[in-house]
Amino acid sequence: MRVPTISTYATSTYQLGVHTEKVKDANEVMSTQKVINSLSDDPIGMTQVLDLSENIKHLKQIETNVEMGRTWLSGVESTLGSVNDLILEMKTSAQYLSNASLNKTDRKDAVENVNNMIEQLMSLGNTRVNGNFIFSGTKTDTAPLKLNSRENPPRVSYEGSDTAFRIRSDKNAEIPVGRVGSDVFWHDRVTINSTNNTIYFKEDPGHGPDYERLVTAVIPDGSYDVKDLQKVMKNELNRASAQDGHGVTYEVKYDDETEKFSIMEDGSFKGYMATEFLWDTEAVITEDAYVDKVASGGTIHPDDINVKVHDKDAINLGDEPKEFRLTWAWDEVAGHNYWALENDQGVALPASIGAPDPVTGEQTFTYGSNGGTVPSKIVGTNQGIDIYFDNNDFADMSIAFDHSVQESDYVKFTINPETMTKVGNTSLGHEIGFVKENITSAPHVSNRLVTHDFNLSGPVTPITIDPSNNKIDFQEVTGKGDNQVIRTLTASVKQKDYLSHDELAREVEKAMEAESLSKGSRIDYSVTWDEEMEKFTIKENGTRLDGFNLLWESGENAPVEAGGTGQSIGTILGFGAPGEIKEDDIKSPMTASRTVEWGIFNTLMDMKNYLEEDDVEGLQRTIDRLETSYRHIGSVMSDNGMKYKRLEIRDVITTEMGLNLTERRSSIEDADIVEAIMNLQSIQSAYEAALGSTSKIIKTSLMDYM
Repeated sequence: MRVPTISTYATSTYQLGVHTEKVKDANEVMSTQKVINSLSDDPIGMTQVLDLSENIKHLKQIETNVEMGRTWLSGVESTLGSVNDLILEMKTSAQYLSNASLNKTDRKDAVENVNNMIEQLMSLGNTRVNGNFIFSGTKTDTAPLKLNSRENPPRVSYEGSDTAFRIRSDKNAEIPVGRVGSDVFWHDRVTINSTNNTIYFKEDPGHGPDYERLVTAVIPDGSYDVKDLQKVMKNELNRASAQDGHGVTYEVKYDDETEKFSIMEDGSFKGYMATEFLWDTEAVITEDAYVDKVASGGTIHPDDINVKVHDKDAINLGDEPKEFRLTWAWDEVAGHNYWALENDQGVALPASIGAPDPVTGEQTFTYGSNGGTVPSKIVGTNQGIDIYFDNNDFADMSIAFDHSVQESDYVKFTINPETMTKVGNTSLGHEIGFVKENITSAPHVSNRLVTHDFNLSGPVTPITIDPSNNKIDFQEVTGKGDNQVIRTLTASVKQKDYLSHDELAREVEKAMEAESLSKGSRIDYSVTWDEEMEKFTIKENGTRLDGFNLLWESGENAPVEAGGTGQSIGTILGFGAPGEIKEDDIKSPMTASRTVEWGIFNTLMDMKNYLEEDDVEGLQRTIDRLETSYRHIGSVMSDNGMKYKRLEIRDVITTEMGLNLTERRSSIEDADIVEAIMNLQSIQSAYEAALGSTSKIIKTSLMDYM
């Protein structure tokens, strides 16, 4: 039986088509030299090839990034090297200009050189690489450094971003190659040494010159950031006050938002204390001889002792403090009491003891051969004494007691000699923003004497507080800037007759605390009466408030002529005079005049001022500052070098990975040319045979079956 012609024809043409397709595929392998040219060639292999191609493409981008990063880092390194060369040049200049042999004119002539250095540093800071500013962080199209010449004093500001420009060095890794200019040309640490380590301040409790104390706090040498400096300033201020002042406790704060330091008394000192910080003092300050460390024993309480110095020169007994002790002792021979004296060595001194005056009861105790180092004469009773240190007829100091002393009671005191302190230009103020100004910090205190006499020896005349005079308007301020909260409060003082100033002070304090607890910031207040000053003091007992204002004029209970109800207690407390419009008392912490900035531009700006003012100590301080900037730039260069090394390593790794991936891709998709040629020849032979057989089949006709 014959196979139908149509079936034979179909089979032959199909097989010929298969061989044709094989020839086409073999030719494509030869022309592309790849065994995988489409997904159908090898689905799994094609997937691997695509993944490898994508990874190779990414590695090429990384290579481009790395090359760009190395270019940036090279630019940074070159620029910083030039910056450090300029710093060294300025340091050499500062050392030369601080030489005592130069005069004021020589130093003024050097100002222009400093200006030129600032311009050169500005130019270096605004360096570009491939059109991009390398010290602007991510704001690479903005010049990072700007000279604000109209500010007083002029300053250089940073205009870039706080994030360094980065390149991608791996799929999941980036490396900063640009720099943040504020981290390069400014630094967050300051070096403290003998050129800038002092805080001079004067404490005044308001009792007259005899009670003023000039105190010096010395910051230990070292390197500090703002938080470290804040802590050590507080410790040293309090240590110095405890040792040489009135034992005041200070609080030091640094505000991150305003970048400024503030200093305040923490409110724990009982009563009034004004502290003048001598930031801008360069002179010899003479502090007169004074008496302090007054103590007692027996029935004498320290508050019962009243000391007055009449002649400061006379009590100036030498170069060192001297302590004396006076004991109300019994004289067996004379049969009466007398003041026995022990000198600063603790030695009882023999005295010529006079008999008590029959009228006044006063006795005279004379020390004849004291060599001028102890009192020459004491005149007094068991209620008080006058002490004579020289040979004239005027007492040089007096001690009075609030009650008669008993046998064996004693009083002791220390006489501190006159001191001369040279307050040089070594103030810490240069570093913490307190520049060219002395500042006094004091609590709210009556601006006039409160002379109400309670007439304790006769009928008592009380202070009457009633609805017409019992209000006190005040403000509590917390926070700063957008976070500031101001609470305006009105306290009502208890209405009654007050028989002492202390009693009135206690009730004012209670009223203010009650109002603050109810509607304010729950502040602990301190209201005190100073008998010697004859004034009231109102302050916060603590440092929670950023501002404390007494609204004598603008409060709702201000005088009628000021638009208020007239019910304020201010006049009674000595704030203003009767019928007088009182000004508000505004109180805030003593805050620095400028932000804390430590850097090369700040140093050079200050150096200009030192040269103009012929300030040799300032120039010496500049030398240390320049050294700090030099070391800082050096550390930045070191970090830059480490990054460059990392990129070099990354470049080598990327190159090797690219070669490995390319080799793997080639092993999967590239053809073996010899094998491909042999395969093509084999396929062609089969194809030609198929053509021959097919042609024979196609030539068969219908006649073959007839």
